[in-house]
Amino acid sequence: MTQRVLTRGAVRLQSRAVTRPRLASVLCLSLAALSCDLSGLASTARAAADPAEAALALPALPAPALAARFGSAPARPLGPDARLALHLAAYLAAEETGLSGAELARLAETIVLEARASQLDPALVLAVIRVESGFDAFAVSPAGACGLMQILPATGEHLAGRLGLPWVGPRSLFDPVTNVKLGVAYLDELRRRYGSLEMALAAYNWGPGRIDRFLEGGHPVPGSYSTRVLRRSEERPPERLGTS
Repeated sequence: MTQRVLTRGAVRLQSRAVTRPRLASVLCLSLAALSCDLSGLASTARAAADPAEAALALPALPAPALAARFGSAPARPLGPDARLALHLAAYLAAEETGLSGAELARLAETIVLEARASQLDPALVLAVIRVESGFDAFAVSPAGACGLMQILPATGEHLAGRLGLPWVGPRSLFDPVTNVKLGVAYLDELRRRYGSLEMALAAYNWGPGRIDRFLEGGHPVPGSYSTRVLRRSEERPPERLGTS
């Protein structure tokens, strides 16, 4: 269970409905940011068809279709990872994230880059975000976990120090890029510690201390959270592009 945080330099008064004009404007911003900043992503793309894009079941939108639909298109062809980030930005724009168009573009880029760097499926990272916070970048749990991937401040501070990321206290976790970088790094750390993605997800949810006690006591590790996230990662997201 999460609740909306009202302070982040300015008060977020209420959620805004995602209308066609707003979605189009958000995507134009996303397209501009992605066409300028994500050209280097093409070098990281695999030669084969992108399995993450297929898993997310996001519609293929070549540049002419983007231009026809949103009145803008990247100045250069996009590589598979950049195209995936573009579609993620469009998908996220239809969620109540509380983020601006520019923030959505950076968030989508970060999900793809951090997932690739940790050899995780971007669809899995997206599923963790959905299950943890429902895409609310300013969510706080009763236990004090914050942001998109619901990270505890103590865990966030430790990870930020190890990764060399700026840390200015718990409010750092409301920065979507920082939150995803920390969350993906934490999930990757847990996967290496426990040897499987299912165990890593259980530890992400329960905490590694509890998982260690389950294992030491010979008790079964709860699997409902892992199952829920993995099922979410395999689901077909709503095709919201072009809808009112």
